[in-house]
Amino acid sequence: MFRLFSIILLTIVFIGCATSMKDGTSAKLRPELTDDDTEIWEISSEGNPYTSSKKVMQNAMQRAALTSNAEGHDCFFVSNSSSDVKTYSYTTYKKDTVNTISSRYMESSKGDTVYNVRNMQQEVYVPENHSYSKAYTKLYVRFMKAEECQQLGKTKWRQNVHYNKDFIPTP
Repeated sequence: MFRLFSIILLTIVFIGCATSMKDGTSAKLRPELTDDDTEIWEISSEGNPYTSSKKVMQNAMQRAALTSNAEGHDCFFVSNSSSDVKTYSYTTYKKDTVNTISSRYMESSKGDTVYNVRNMQQEVYVPENHSYSKAYTKLYVRFMKAEECQQLGKTKWRQNVHYNKDFIPTP
Protein backbone atom coordinates (compact mmCIF):
# COMPACT_ATOMS: atom_id res chain seq x y z
CA MET A 1 0.00 0.00 0.00
CA PHE A 2 2.79 2.42 0.91
CA ARG A 3 4.60 1.59 -2.32
CA LEU A 4 1.51 2.39 -4.41
CA PHE A 5 1.05 5.68 -2.56
CA SER A 6 4.72 6.57 -3.18
CA ILE A 7 4.43 5.84 -6.91
CA ILE A 8 1.30 7.98 -7.20
CA LEU A 9 2.94 10.83 -5.29
CA LEU A 10 6.08 10.73 -7.47
CA THR A 11 3.96 10.72 -10.62
CA ILE A 12 2.09 13.82 -9.46
CA VAL A 13 5.38 15.58 -8.65
CA PHE A 14 6.88 14.85 -12.08
CA ILE A 15 3.72 15.88 -13.91
CA GLY A 16 3.83 19.15 -12.01
CA CYS A 17 7.35 19.87 -13.35
CA ALA A 18 6.14 20.31 -16.94
CA THR A 19 5.19 23.79 -18.08
CA SER A 20 1.48 24.22 -18.58
CA MET A 21 0.22 25.75 -21.80
CA LYS A 22 -1.17 28.73 -19.89
CA ASP A 23 2.11 29.63 -18.18
CA GLY A 24 4.53 29.16 -21.04
CA THR A 25 2.77 30.69 -24.06
CA SER A 26 1.79 34.07 -25.44
CA ALA A 27 0.05 35.44 -28.49
CA LYS A 28 0.44 38.94 -29.89
CA LEU A 29 -0.55 40.72 -33.05
CA ARG A 30 2.46 41.83 -35.13
CA PRO A 31 1.31 44.92 -37.08
CA GLU A 32 4.76 45.45 -38.65
CA LEU A 33 4.39 42.08 -40.41
CA THR A 34 0.80 42.70 -41.47
CA ASP A 35 -0.01 43.73 -45.02
CA ASP A 36 -3.41 44.79 -46.38
CA ASP A 37 -6.14 43.00 -44.43
CA THR A 38 -4.05 39.97 -43.44
CA GLU A 39 -3.13 39.96 -39.75
CA ILE A 40 -0.01 38.07 -38.68
CA TRP A 41 0.15 36.82 -35.10
CA GLU A 42 3.23 35.70 -33.21
CA ILE A 43 2.63 32.72 -30.96
CA SER A 44 5.47 31.99 -28.51
CA SER A 45 5.92 29.06 -26.20
CA GLU A 46 8.74 28.32 -23.79
CA GLY A 47 9.15 25.41 -21.43
CA ASN A 48 11.04 24.95 -18.23
CA PRO A 49 14.10 22.67 -18.02
CA TYR A 50 11.82 19.62 -17.67
CA THR A 51 9.55 20.31 -20.67
CA SER A 52 10.33 18.55 -23.96
CA SER A 53 10.56 20.35 -27.30
CA LYS A 54 7.58 18.34 -28.51
CA LYS A 55 5.42 19.53 -25.59
CA VAL A 56 6.48 23.15 -26.17
CA MET A 57 5.41 22.86 -29.82
CA GLN A 58 2.06 21.31 -28.77
CA ASN A 59 1.52 24.21 -26.35
CA ALA A 60 2.22 26.75 -29.12
CA MET A 61 -0.21 25.04 -31.51
CA GLN A 62 -2.88 24.90 -28.81
CA ARG A 63 -2.37 28.61 -28.03
CA ALA A 64 -2.71 29.39 -31.75
CA ALA A 65 -5.97 27.42 -31.93
CA LEU A 66 -7.40 29.08 -28.82
CA THR A 67 -6.45 32.57 -30.07
CA SER A 68 -7.86 31.81 -33.53
CA ASN A 69 -11.10 30.64 -31.94
CA ALA A 70 -11.27 33.74 -29.72
CA GLU A 71 -10.79 35.95 -32.80
CA GLY A 72 -13.76 34.24 -34.49
CA HIS A 73 -11.85 32.04 -36.95
CA ASP A 74 -11.97 28.30 -37.64
CA CYS A 75 -8.37 27.52 -38.52
CA PHE A 76 -4.90 28.98 -38.86
CA PHE A 77 -2.02 28.90 -41.29
CA VAL A 78 1.57 28.72 -39.98
CA SER A 79 3.58 30.91 -42.33
CA ASN A 80 6.88 30.61 -40.47
CA SER A 81 8.21 28.93 -37.35
CA SER A 82 11.37 28.48 -35.39
CA SER A 83 12.22 26.09 -32.57
CA ASP A 84 15.38 25.71 -30.58
CA VAL A 85 16.76 24.90 -27.17
CA LYS A 86 18.35 27.76 -25.24
CA THR A 87 21.07 26.95 -22.74
CA TYR A 88 21.49 29.24 -19.77
CA SER A 89 24.57 29.29 -17.52
CA TYR A 90 25.17 30.89 -14.17
CA THR A 91 27.72 30.75 -11.37
CA THR A 92 27.14 30.49 -7.65
CA TYR A 93 29.78 30.83 -4.97
CA LYS A 94 30.07 28.41 -2.08
CA LYS A 95 31.88 29.37 1.09
CA ASP A 96 34.61 26.87 1.94
CA THR A 97 37.53 26.57 4.33
CA VAL A 98 40.94 25.79 2.93
CA ASN A 99 43.90 24.60 4.95
CA THR A 100 47.19 26.16 3.97
CA ILE A 101 50.61 25.18 5.12
CA SER A 102 53.47 27.58 4.94
CA SER A 103 57.00 26.72 5.83
CA ARG A 104 60.29 28.53 5.82
CA TYR A 105 63.68 27.89 7.12
CA MET A 106 66.23 30.10 8.71
CA GLU A 107 69.83 29.58 9.57
CA SER A 108 70.89 30.46 13.06
CA SER A 109 74.08 32.24 13.86
CA LYS A 110 75.60 28.86 14.79
CA GLY A 111 74.86 27.43 11.34
CA ASP A 112 71.86 25.36 12.45
CA THR A 113 68.79 25.28 10.24
CA VAL A 114 65.50 26.00 11.94
CA TYR A 115 62.24 25.15 10.20
CA ASN A 116 59.12 27.11 10.92
CA VAL A 117 55.90 25.40 9.79
CA ARG A 118 52.53 27.10 10.11
CA ASN A 119 49.17 25.47 9.44
CA MET A 120 46.44 28.04 8.76
CA GLN A 121 42.79 27.91 7.76
CA GLN A 122 41.43 30.42 5.32
CA GLU A 123 37.85 31.03 4.19
CA VAL A 124 37.41 31.27 0.42
CA TYR A 125 34.50 31.40 -2.03
CA VAL A 126 34.65 28.58 -4.55
CA PRO A 127 32.79 29.13 -7.86
CA GLU A 128 30.31 26.48 -8.97
CA ASN A 129 29.12 26.63 -12.58
CA HIS A 130 25.58 25.53 -13.44
CA SER A 131 23.65 25.32 -16.69
CA TYR A 132 20.18 24.31 -17.82
CA SER A 133 18.33 24.17 -21.12
CA LYS A 134 14.85 25.32 -22.08
CA ALA A 135 13.00 24.58 -25.31
CA TYR A 136 11.16 27.36 -27.11
CA THR A 137 9.01 27.71 -30.22
CA LYS A 138 7.86 30.75 -32.13
CA LEU A 139 5.10 30.54 -34.75
CA TYR A 140 3.89 33.23 -37.14
CA VAL A 141 0.30 32.48 -38.01
CA ARG A 142 -2.64 33.87 -39.97
CA PHE A 143 -6.17 33.11 -38.77
CA MET A 144 -8.75 32.15 -41.40
CA LYS A 145 -12.29 30.91 -41.91
CA ALA A 146 -12.95 27.27 -42.84
CA GLU A 147 -13.49 28.05 -46.56
CA GLU A 148 -10.09 29.77 -46.83
CA CYS A 149 -8.42 26.81 -45.10
CA GLN A 150 -10.05 24.35 -47.48
CA GLN A 151 -8.83 26.36 -50.49
CA LEU A 152 -5.30 26.61 -49.04
CA GLY A 153 -5.44 22.90 -48.19
CA LYS A 154 -5.49 22.14 -51.92
CA THR A 155 -2.11 23.81 -52.45
CA LYS A 156 1.44 22.83 -51.59
CA TRP A 157 1.01 24.67 -48.28
CA ARG A 158 -1.59 22.18 -46.98
CA GLN A 159 0.71 20.81 -44.24
CA ASN A 160 0.77 24.31 -42.68
CA VAL A 161 -3.04 24.54 -42.37
CA HIS A 162 -4.41 23.56 -38.96
CA TYR A 163 -7.99 23.46 -37.70
CA ASN A 164 -8.80 24.78 -34.22
CA LYS A 165 -10.90 21.72 -33.34
CA ASP A 166 -7.77 19.52 -33.62
CA PHE A 167 -6.04 21.37 -30.78
CA ILE A 168 -8.80 22.58 -28.49
CA PRO A 169 -9.76 19.91 -25.93
CA THR A 170 -13.45 19.13 -25.82
CA PRO A 171 -15.13 19.17 -22.40
